[in-house]
This record gives sequence, structure tokens and C-alpha cells, in this order.
Amino acid sequence: MPNLRRGVAAALGLTLIAYGAAFVACGFDGIGGLGSVAGGGLDGGAHDGSDLPDVLTSEDGGDGDGGGLDGGIDASMTLDGGGTKYGLRVTSGLVALYEFEEDGGGVAHDTEFAGLDLVASDPAKIAWKPHALTFTGDTMLATQLAIVKVVAACETTNELTVEAWVEPAASNGNSRTRIATIAQDDTNLDFALGVDATNAIWGTVEGGNDLAPTDMLAPRLSHLVMTRTASDAKLRLYLDGTQVTGELSGTPAPGSSWAQAPLFVGNSSQSDRPWRGSIHLLAFYSRALTPAEIATNHGAGADP
Repeated sequence: MPNLRRGVAAALGLTLIAYGAAFVACGFDGIGGLGSVAGGGLDGGAHDGSDLPDVLTSEDGGDGDGGGLDGGIDASMTLDGGGTKYGLRVTSGLVALYEFEEDGGGVAHDTEFAGLDLVASDPAKIAWKPHALTFTGDTMLATQLAIVKVVAACETTNELTVEAWVEPAASNGNSRTRIATIAQDDTNLDFALGVDATNAIWGTVEGGNDLAPTDMLAPRLSHLVMTRTASDAKLRLYLDGTQVTGELSGTPAPGSSWAQAPLFVGNSSQSDRPWRGSIHLLAFYSRALTPAEIATNHGAGADP
């Protein structure tokens, strides 16, 4: 199936900095502390007493779309999509995109930036269906690199958008389950987006700055978006193209204390907040999309 073009990858100039052994192949259970990143702020100690090999980092090496570190595709670029509405998706400020079109295996590819693939810790607990990956058991997907390009871009703009097209299970047995998070551990995280046991949505930037409205995801395909704006320091949530009631003011800026850490999908970094359901798309922007842009992406649909 067609994906958004990868031409931006060459402009970004990926540099991988190795600092220790890679993750244990397909075995992230019980993830704890992360090794230090050069200039990156990880303390190198395990947070839950478990052993975890050090991770690698990736660094931006170019301007992307000419707008600094955001690595977005220029809005004038032609998009794939076979003439469908999917080709109308917003690309300005886009720094990572997972479309889950692999239809097999234990890896989901970032179609915006080569080298930041999501790897399943237990491939036996995931299943593929057209345009989506389903978590059938308590497992996770995780990058084998600290996702520096997202963190660095958001630190520069002090803004963030996390976008997910998901089909949740009828219920999730844990509170504060993670659909997506960049984190060292459950309390030292850059952001998280997920649902509670009843599928009530929630989001946070840094631990303790939670926005948890009563709006719930139905067990069907839904569009969930979280934004953090620099101008008013507010965290907002959108469901199916419309902002939900409530905003969180005074949220800390990404540039203040975010750490370089891997991206985890479907669980927390410590494997104790598993999410159940199917995910069709996961996107990250280094700016807060406007309500109109969020409505555009909602109208574009989940799949190419």
C-alpha cells in the first residue's frame, strides 16, 4: 500500500551514535533504566532493578523542510494516496509516522525517517490485519533507538502533536494504559497518550501533568489527538476531529526537561501499562496542529 514519501530522510542526515549494546532481540519485558546518551540526560541507572542494555540514539543532521529541527515534509510536496482523502493529510512539522502496513512480522517501520522502526517484544502477542496491528496480549512495540529526532524537534518549538487512529478493545484492565509514550520509566516520561480501564482517554506531558476528561473511546475505529501549544502552555485532547471538554494549563515546556528515550507503543517502558486494541496510524508533529488541521487529518481517514 502507498505510504507518504520518504524523501525527507536524506535531508535529515541521520547519524546513529552507538553507546553500548543493542536491546536484547525481541525481549523488552521488564524494561528499566536506560544508559546515558551523549548530551542526552539519561542517568544510566536501572529504575526498576532490571537489566537493560544501553540504547542507541539518532540525531538530526539537517533542516528537513527548512524549518529547523522539525524535519517536516514541505507542504508543497506531492503526497501518495491514490487520489483518496488520505493524501490530504497535514505534513508540515511531521517528524515521525507509523502506518502499520507491513501485514506481517514483528517490526513496524517509520515511513518518515529510516532507522527508527518499532520492534515487538513478543511477536506472538501481536497480529496483523489490513492496515493495522493488533495487540492480542500484554506486550509492546519499542524503538531500539532513543527517538532523538522527535524530542529535539519538540524541544526547539516547545510544541507537540501526537495523533493515533485506534480501535480499542471493549475494556482495558489497567489504569493509565499507554497507546504511545516516550519515557525512561513510569514517572520519568516526556509524554504519554492512552486510556484508562474503562477506555476513558487521557494524556500527559511529563509525569503528573495529566489531562483526563470523561470522554471514552468506543470499541470502534477512532481518531485521538493530543496537542501542547507554546503560546499558552495548554494540553488539549481531540476525539474524532473535535476537542473534548477541558484543557490543562501551565504544562511544562518540552525544552525544559525532556530526556532522550525510546518510543514505546502499546505499553509503558516498564511493561506494566499494557493497552489492548488495534492501531492503524501513529504520527508525531513538532508543532501543535490547529483544530482545522486536526479536522483535516480526521477527514483524511486512517488508512492509505
